[in-house]
Amino acid sequence: MTRGQVNVTVSALQVALAVFLWWYAPLQVRETQEAAKAQYPNQHIQLGLDFYRRIEPGPAERVAFALNFPALILSIPVANFFPEPLYESNLRLFSPLDLAFFVWTGILWYWLALRLTALKKSDEPKKLPKTVRIIWLACGVLFALILGAAALSMLLSRLSTIPYKQVAPFGLLWSLGLASYFAWQLKSEWET
Repeated sequence: MTRGQVNVTVSALQVALAVFLWWYAPLQVRETQEAAKAQYPNQHIQLGLDFYRRIEPGPAERVAFALNFPALILSIPVANFFPEPLYESNLRLFSPLDLAFFVWTGILWYWLALRLTALKKSDEPKKLPKTVRIIWLACGVLFALILGAAALSMLLSRLSTIPYKQVAPFGLLWSLGLASYFAWQLKSEWET
């Protein structure tokens, strides 16, 4: 396999995993609803907003958000511009936010695979001028800090739901990892 094929394969597998987890999550939520109703067999219970704040998004979707936290943060603005769902069934809603999440997941993992394969082959000539590379790396550090701020907001906010508080520590890890990478690259670029 060539480097390009490896990058595309890694990206496609991550998108497929995110789509599968997104598809499976409502089934988990439905099982939780049925279990809650089974606790009170002869009563009609109304599952309120608090119930859904504790289980939405489902555990499978939380895993997808944790694995792809930068893609989650990058896809959130799309929900503000396109609030209408693209497709809706009684089991699943497919929104522009979901579509943006899958696209950003593919881009994120393609970039990560590209960075990992580029580390092995460091003898390539630099194609961009040094000033542009420094600006890009500084933007990368800024983006990592924004991820950390978003994760802290999810973790500490009283308005944040339990599922998002469970995803937030992974956002902090993503922030730390990306900030370390971009700061290291920026330092080495600055010294050369």
